[in-house]
Amino acid sequence: MIELLGQDGTSEFEAARSIRDALVKLWPGVEAANTTDDQIKIIAGAKISGYRVSDIDVVVCAKFRSGRKFMPKRALTDNNSVRIINRPVSVTNLMVAIEIKDHGASGVRFTGDNIEVKYSRIGPVAWKSATDQNINQVHSLREYFSDQQLDLYIHRLVILRGLDQIKCNGALTKSFSGADFLTAIAATSHIFKRGNEYTLSSGTEESIRRALNAPLFRRLIPSSLDRKKMDRIATRSSMTSEWQGLPGTKLLRFRGRGGSGKTILLLQMAWREYEEKAARTLVLTYNHALAADVSRLMALLGIPATPDDGGIAVETVMSFMFSWFSRLQLLDENNEMPLEQYDKYCSSAAEMLKVGAITHTDLEAIKASDPDRFDFDYIFVDEAQDWPANEIETLKLLYGPKRIWLADGVDQLIRGERANWNNGVSEQDRAVIPLRECLRMKANLAIFANAIADLGGLSWRLEPSSEAAGGRVIIITGTYSDHMVLHRELLELTRKAGNAEIDFLFCVPPSDVKSGPAGRFSALGNQMTGQGLEVWDGTNENARRDFPRGNESYRIVQYASCRGLEGWTVVAEGLDQFWEYRASVAARTGLSGAEPSAINPKLESAAADAWRWCMIPLTRPIDTLVISLNNLNSNFSRAIIKLAESLPDIVEMQIAPHHSADRPKV
Repeated sequence: MIELLGQDGTSEFEAARSIRDALVKLWPGVEAANTTDDQIKIIAGAKISGYRVSDIDVVVCAKFRSGRKFMPKRALTDNNSVRIINRPVSVTNLMVAIEIKDHGASGVRFTGDNIEVKYSRIGPVAWKSATDQNINQVHSLREYFSDQQLDLYIHRLVILRGLDQIKCNGALTKSFSGADFLTAIAATSHIFKRGNEYTLSSGTEESIRRALNAPLFRRLIPSSLDRKKMDRIATRSSMTSEWQGLPGTKLLRFRGRGGSGKTILLLQMAWREYEEKAARTLVLTYNHALAADVSRLMALLGIPATPDDGGIAVETVMSFMFSWFSRLQLLDENNEMPLEQYDKYCSSAAEMLKVGAITHTDLEAIKASDPDRFDFDYIFVDEAQDWPANEIETLKLLYGPKRIWLADGVDQLIRGERANWNNGVSEQDRAVIPLRECLRMKANLAIFANAIADLGGLSWRLEPSSEAAGGRVIIITGTYSDHMVLHRELLELTRKAGNAEIDFLFCVPPSDVKSGPAGRFSALGNQMTGQGLEVWDGTNENARRDFPRGNESYRIVQYASCRGLEGWTVVAEGLDQFWEYRASVAARTGLSGAEPSAINPKLESAAADAWRWCMIPLTRPIDTLVISLNNLNSNFSRAIIKLAESLPDIVEMQIAPHHSADRPKV
């Protein structure tokens, strides 16, 4: 069986189709074979989030029945460095990362087996190595599977669709046979000799079987909510039309509270610049879960992230800065950067750039030498209010303030004091666009969020949407997994609205996160898995590097990682525990304690800080918010229940029978 995945009409898909046709011609009947014998998956435009290279033009993963052989078109080398001539080679399985180039003869040159192609996004025409690009894809794909505890040998290949002939290891022209394809792959690796047989493979039978079932090879199907997001990004709005021509001319800031649509507006602008100018934009966030979420949207939209094609790339701030620190020779790329020294490296980089130790010419040379990592027309920064000063200064010196656009969350601070992006930028070179209306949440949810802000004594308000009425808030006790009747009801309503499991978002407190042999995991996620539900556990470091591929997966993240995310239904698990945790952290760092009922809006207290943190998850839902409370007699729970009773038309309470005796008299 051969399965072809990807977006039809692209160069990558055409190349993937050529690979399929070549294998079918080499081994007639392979496309109709039972999956227990032959199983081949070819994905065009593969995306893996959270790795050095996120876009791989074509990935081939296959296992073959015994007897699948080819006759090499040239001499190869076995694992003992012995040349193989005119001997058939068996193929047991394969994993291949393939780079596609459409350059004509004048745009390609060879130095031995190194393939270089013309590159002109930065200044004068330069040459970049397609071979190195392909090798980097191999490393990222190997790391992706390693994170899934799979040890695979990843073969590499470059296909030059603009050439008619070529003499270079590891490369093919537009037209090739199945034997050509397999020979080119084998030429850059080793053939294994077992007895009198020669074999080409990528790993054990079990490893390849698991790889074929990896999330990477699942067909991405957008839910109804995904489609709405995609439409919002790819639709020309009157707002984005007003700002046409501004990218590259001003430091621009979208300023609004949670739910006001800041991130989507940034993505709308990035998409428009890509569609009209083939511009390449980098979206920076410190939030791994949000990076995965945006990567999923880009994959669904079929938007590339390459220097050749432009598009939209997504990366976490620290990962991106680490790449620059390495290239500026502040640290060794092969060594991990101690997190406690991150500020020091930011300051050192900024100082080098300010005094001219690294010049503009040096920066352009670095970007041209590694465009995948460093060449961007624009930098869009999510949650810009949380950036420290030395981080801001470094980014502005690397790319210039006029190429940077910001999403400013007003008072959603997590990492420290409010950022000052205006420093050193003249008033005419910057602009602020205020966003006041709640575009995410239905009206009742915005009303509830405003009431919570008042309860916490916060100077905080959203204008409820004038177009989206309704919205539901539910207070439950204990853990959400104890309320499966409610869950089935919510799932049915979600599906009736055209949405899916992927459109649920579960936020959990640090106390929910446990450690195990495979790393950290969510206790709630484990309970849900035990009840037969599929979970994408964003509390696990490896899981959150890639985005959820199936619509059947429920997303789980820690509260601190939920900014920028949204869900049709959002579950705030143990919100009272999270409030207590944030209040205790704030108290340890020097803020004074205060009871919720005694909060003064002008007093910066530990309680006020905890309430401010709670506003972040409470502004994630679109239709339904579920809040679970663990201790009904805590100050926080008492305040929430009292508020709920004052809003009977908006909030419903489902107190479990074994918790009813604990319900406070309010």
